[in-house]
Amino acid sequence: MSLKTTATVEDLYRVPENGKAELVNGELVIMAATGFLPGFAGGEIYSSLREYGFSTQRGYGLPDNVGYLVNLPARQAVRVGWESANGWQEFVTDLPKRSSFSPDAAFFTGTLPTNLGKFLEGAPIMA
Repeated sequence: MSLKTTATVEDLYRVPENGKAELVNGELVIMAATGFLPGFAGGEIYSSLREYGFSTQRGYGLPDNVGYLVNLPARQAVRVGWESANGWQEFVTDLPKRSSFSPDAAFFTGTLPTNLGKFLEGAPIMA
């Protein structure tokens, strides 16, 4: 019989080759690379957030692969809606408990850590 242990922030720092991972439901989840279109879209969003941060001095626009330490509870039946060429679209999903995440682009207004190589504490205001 094996005991299941809960992954920690220290496990995130030990991901091989500085790979991308997140803590989801107490497990270390390795994130796969994306393709051109999601990468390009994330880059465009980051570019706009970076410019906004410089011009307003209200925070930092940050690109992909920046980790955030959070305490997000599990949520059920989260609804996301958007307008498309086919009219109004809706998606309903359950969200897992998360202890960290690494969005494609984000805007962070919190306090920077003393060691700038560490994850940021708290969620960005936009991700």
